[in-house]
Amino acid sequence: ASPPGESVRVKIRREGEIQELDVVLGDPNQPYVGGDLTEELLPGVECAWVDHAQRQQYGLDPRIEGLVVVAVDAASAYAESIAPGLVFVEINGVAPESVTHGRALLESRAVSRVYVYYKGRVSYLALLP
Repeated sequence: ASPPGESVRVKIRREGEIQELDVVLGDPNQPYVGGDLTEELLPGVECAWVDHAQRQQYGLDPRIEGLVVVAVDAASAYAESIAPGLVFVEINGVAPESVTHGRALLESRAVSRVYVYYKGRVSYLALLP
């Protein structure tokens, strides 16, 4: 077995054709932290698109779509108001399509109006990016 962080070549079949891709292996013990699976939405706040495993881990309603917080740095200015499992559902009236899109939406205003889902409830936050 190859260790996390190692680059390996894999073969896949897509539309009937065999292709080879180079991939970097992630850490199976921390599947949503670092690498290309997560990105920083706000300083110290790592997010990823909600998927089945995160729905299970955080007990998310199957109807909820958006960017789920997977890690918050304790030194982040947002550490007291944002926690892992919180989902950014809407930013400034728009559903974010990716972390990059969400970041652009946050940076488009001095104060952003954000709807979030957390522990079964939808609520509103005003954020300074």
